[in-house]
Amino acid sequence: MGIVKRIGWLLGGVLIGVLVTTSTQAGTQLPEPRQTRLVQVTANNVAGRTATIIKDTKSDGCWLMINTSDGVAVTQAPPSACYQ
Repeated sequence: MGIVKRIGWLLGGVLIGVLVTTSTQAGTQLPEPRQTRLVQVTANNVAGRTATIIKDTKSDGCWLMINTSDGVAVTQAPPSACYQ
C-alpha cells in the first residue's frame, strides 16, 4: 500500500508540474519583429542602368548600388546622399 501511495503522489506531482509549465509558457511574450536593416532611399534610371541609394540603419552607412546586365556594383556613397 505504501508503494501505491508514493506512486500516486509522484504522478500527482508530475501532473501539477506539467500544468504549471504549460500555463507559464503560454504567457511568454514573443520578441518584437525584426526591423529591416537595409532601406532603399531612392532609385534612378541612368543610361540604361538602375542606380539605387541604400541606407544601412544599423551602422548609418550609405551605399550606391548599380545594376547592369553584367552584374551589380556596390560602393560607399557620401552620407549626405541618404538624407535627401
